[in-house]
Amino acid sequence: MLGIIATICGIIFGMVAMSLSLRNHVREIKKDFERRLAEEMSRQSEAKVKAYAAQRDFEHLDRHQEQLKLAVAELQDDFSEMEKNLLEMQIIGKGAYNRIEQVAARLDANGITMGGSHRPPQ
Repeated sequence: MLGIIATICGIIFGMVAMSLSLRNHVREIKKDFERRLAEEMSRQSEAKVKAYAAQRDFEHLDRHQEQLKLAVAELQDDFSEMEKNLLEMQIIGKGAYNRIEQVAARLDANGITMGGSHRPPQ
């Protein structure tokens, strides 16, 4: 009978030890799962933050490009206006020079020099 009690006690202690071991193993699996889940959630959140930052940076660059396009267009308009003004000033300058040449030629023809003295008639 002592052998039966020893066998039953051995089975009971074996079941308790297996139960404790199994419980410990389940705890380890649960901790590992929670750790992996936390890592994956962290990785996903970092990826979302990086994606958001990349999208925000792209939108900033896109807005800057549009602003640069507008600035270049305004500069081109200003440059065209300056070209027109320069051409107008060149035309006015040439016209004034021609007019001065004409007046000088008439004065020269009439015997008056630019210094205010008269040339003797020939």
